[in-house]
Amino acid sequence: MIGNFLKRVPVCVFFILLLLLFSGHLLVAFFSELATTTITTKYDGTYADRNVSRSKLFYYWAKDWALFSTALVHFTDVYENKEDLQLMNKNAQMVLEHSTNPVELKAATAWVKHAVDKDPSNTTYRETYTALVAKSE
Repeated sequence: MIGNFLKRVPVCVFFILLLLLFSGHLLVAFFSELATTTITTKYDGTYADRNVSRSKLFYYWAKDWALFSTALVHFTDVYENKEDLQLMNKNAQMVLEHSTNPVELKAATAWVKHAVDKDPSNTTYRETYTALVAKSE
């Protein structure tokens, strides 16, 4: 009886991994690491991170909002132009809409605070800032 069970365990594990692979979760985790390593060997770590991070944004869009928000915060903090106030506000609004993570909300608040400081007359920036502060509390 136990022998039959032990023979079936690897088969069950195989099918679970196969299911994860086809659902995309394992595939993205495996290929993002593989892509980063491969690109790093040919170019450099910054180039690899920027391209893989950007790819994660496209992949997670509308599939997994929590992972999308995490990828967006990383990409915005590291690579986006902080002086592009409209972009900072847009990214902050996406974090506001899709994240509950306090670290991500704090980062988005800083982006839009910079936009408000640069352009205090812009009501859209102020509304985004106010909403982020309220959600963070």
